[in-house]
Amino acid sequence: MAYINRRFSHERRVNFPRDNRKRLHLDFMQGSGSPIMSVSIMGPTVVASRASDAGYFASDGNFAMIGGNDLVRFAHDPSNNNVPLGYLKEEARTTFAKQTSNLTGDQWTNIGSDIPTENNTDIFGGTTADELAATATADTQVGIYQSHTGLTSDDDTAVSASIKAGTNATFVQLVWDSDGSGANGVFCNFNLTTGVSGGVTALPTLGIIRNDSIVDEGNGYFRCSLAGVINTGTVGRFSINIIDNISAAGFEAADLADNDSLIINAVGTEIGGFTTSHIPNAGGSGTSVARAKDLCDINDMSFHPGGSGSWFSQFMMPSPHRGANIFQIDDGTNTNREVQDVNNSAKLRARVFSGAGSGGGTTASAAVASNVVQKFFFGYLKDDLAASNNGTAIKTLGAVDFPVIPWTKLQIGARNSDLSPFSGYLQMLIYTTEVRFSDNILISETT
Repeated sequence: MAYINRRFSHERRVNFPRDNRKRLHLDFMQGSGSPIMSVSIMGPTVVASRASDAGYFASDGNFAMIGGNDLVRFAHDPSNNNVPLGYLKEEARTTFAKQTSNLTGDQWTNIGSDIPTENNTDIFGGTTADELAATATADTQVGIYQSHTGLTSDDDTAVSASIKAGTNATFVQLVWDSDGSGANGVFCNFNLTTGVSGGVTALPTLGIIRNDSIVDEGNGYFRCSLAGVINTGTVGRFSINIIDNISAAGFEAADLADNDSLIINAVGTEIGGFTTSHIPNAGGSGTSVARAKDLCDINDMSFHPGGSGSWFSQFMMPSPHRGANIFQIDDGTNTNREVQDVNNSAKLRARVFSGAGSGGGTTASAAVASNVVQKFFFGYLKDDLAASNNGTAIKTLGAVDFPVIPWTKLQIGARNSDLSPFSGYLQMLIYTTEVRFSDNILISETT
């Protein structure tokens, strides 16, 4: 990258010896061939842990499970020659979906459909995907559903499935509604040819919209997901419907031929405002599977002298979510801290907290886009702060009250003992004692 120092008056010039400027350089893309967290190009040891198994797309393009005991997930993109995506770090989640790759199980109910084949290639490198097919030629609802007692009002819920076109059918609809009424909840349509979402829509008596996404998982599969809230009811119902157009209404009758079909596996139902990575669950009634949170910290802050410096982070979020922390440095009390996070409008920001209140900060003008690499920079010197996002200056020389205290911890992808966790792919984190301001940073990027 082409960096140029911005100079102010004599007392604001920063002339650290060149070999002292970069103090921390974590490249999470370099670790993609190993499950061990050995990513430090420069700086102290990174401590990463997770208390359970978790899944990710491995370097062979298949979804795989990896054990806990400090093993991290260096994920790859199965839709793009398995290129590295970075360190997959996520919050704790539980899937309440049962028989997630077995649509013939007793937890599923068919409507105008059947399961003609059960041995289709799946995202796991096996043959567990099922075919959902229409059984009638007249216009009718064609789908399958699973009910969840207790997951209803006031629960942010994310539902998902890995789906590809089968015979003739290319559109699918996911619905999260109350008691299967079709009146209270949310739905979203997806095009399995173009990989486009039609956007989340509230059902007639309303639901609360949170999030939607469609991610190419390779081999024709797209992971389709939506998140929302049901206002009332006692039983939440997750439906997967075959539809005939991207603009179909919720539970709209489809004009299909007998045996028009989709191939489905890896179904998920999670409490949360967005979907995280797959959590397989082969069990039946009453079972659920939990994935523990990923932790990532640096406890040796000797690399950070305090008082001035610049931070650069690079990451990607499949489902941009409010409140996600990219990193935080603090004094061990969470009172004085520097934070890079995503606000409630999914916009990146840099903030400083000094004492009991906020010392100031700056926020990007555009929201973080799904599956788009973000490059965020901010630099500070005394009471000045500047930032840029993907080469566009956000704020230059904003007055900020920086605390001048010894820092004790760097939390990566979280803050304050793993509050506001980040869920996505961390790719790079750099700290330098040299101050570089936003109108000169990332504008002439060459590498």
